[in-house]
Amino acid sequence: MIYVTHDQVEAMTMADKIVVLRDGYVEQVGAPLDLYHNPANMFVAGFIGSPSMNFMDGKISGLSDKNVEFELGNSQKMQVHCSPGEEMNTGETVKVGVRPEHLELTENGDTKLQGEVFAVERLGGETYLYVNTEKNEELTVHAAGDKVVGVGDLVSIGFSSKDCHLFNGQGQVFEKAAV
Repeated sequence: MIYVTHDQVEAMTMADKIVVLRDGYVEQVGAPLDLYHNPANMFVAGFIGSPSMNFMDGKISGLSDKNVEFELGNSQKMQVHCSPGEEMNTGETVKVGVRPEHLELTENGDTKLQGEVFAVERLGGETYLYVNTEKNEELTVHAAGDKVVGVGDLVSIGFSSKDCHLFNGQGQVFEKAAV
């Protein structure tokens, strides 16, 4: 049976396989969790998941066989375990994608960002914080429902490089390297 919907939450909960279309073209086909964890491009990454994936600007600062080192806008460097292709060059601008549940209010993590909370959405057992970083990038952070944070609070956000997705200038994902 084929079911057509524009509601990605409905697709994630009802489907065995999802075909993501944009402007009449197939962007990616796969099981819901495959699309969620391994998006082919920024369109799929931003479409699948609620709230959608966060995107930050970065620049490639180093390449090795199985790692790409990049620098975020705040000059922090981190490495992602992925296979650099011939199309990757030092100095190239990339987008770094991280899901809200992989960001945490902490001093821990491979990297830390600073920001100011501009909105809080309390849902009972969970809370979503909307944060404007020091580089004016808006991030959504998933937190526990009992986390006491308010609008205007300054927060530190930590995350691990293992949870990052790198996208090239055309929005295509760089494949993660086999461990």
